[in-house]
Amino acid sequence: VLASGAAFPDGLAAGPLAALKDGPVLLTPAEGLPPQVGNELKRLGVEEVVVVGGTAAVWDDVLRHVTEATGITLTQPKLAARAATIRALQSLQDSRSRL
Repeated sequence: VLASGAAFPDGLAAGPLAALKDGPVLLTPAEGLPPQVGNELKRLGVEEVVVVGGTAAVWDDVLRHVTEATGITLTQPKLAARAATIRALQSLQDSRSRL
């Protein structure tokens, strides 16, 4: 799970989903993916990355860099408000916990 490191609520909201997926929450600035985060995604051999926060929190450039670094497609809910992000994450967690 990838979230903005600029504001703590996105990272906190991402925690339960990351736990459900048995993976970490990795933080990134909005405007670019730090090399350390790209390297960690490769090291982990991730098959899916869920981006928490909208395009104001995590820019499209970050998504492009993750795809370039890992070759995987990302999931980023396009939501206008933090509350909507949290509700979407809860829904995603609920649907995956039933598997």
